Parts: sequence; C-alpha cells; structure tokens
Amino acid sequence: MEEKKKWKKKRRRNGRRRRRSEEEMEEEEVEEEMEEEVEEEEEEMEKKKWKKKKKKWKKKKWKKKKKKWKKKK
Repeated sequence: MEEKKKWKKKRRRNGRRRRRSEEEMEEEEVEEEMEEEVEEEEEEMEKKKWKKKKKKWKKKKWKKKKKKWKKKK
C-alpha cells in the first residue's frame, strides 16, 4: 500500500513539472514573438528614415540643377 502511494506522489510531481515546463515554453514563445515584432518595427522605422533622407537629397540636387540652368540662361 505504501509503495503505491509513493508511486502516485511521484507521478503527480512529474505531472506538475510537465505543466510548468509547458507554461514556461509558452511564455518563452510569447516573449520571442514580442521581440520579433519590436525588431520588425525598428527595421520599418529605419527604412522610413532612409526614405526621408533620400527625398531631401533629391530635392537638394534638383535645386542645384535649377540654379545652374538659371545661371546659364
């Protein structure tokens, strides 16, 4: 009888460990997803910055060209 009780206790403990590990795995997955989302947002922000800078450079070049044409005329 006592051996059966011990065996049941061990079985219960193992079940708890499994549940804990599953919960931890789920938490880790959620954290990884959050980190990936943050990284994607940062990449998008950088792309937007570069687009704005390119536009500014193009505008500056265009202004310089206009000035040159006016001087030639």
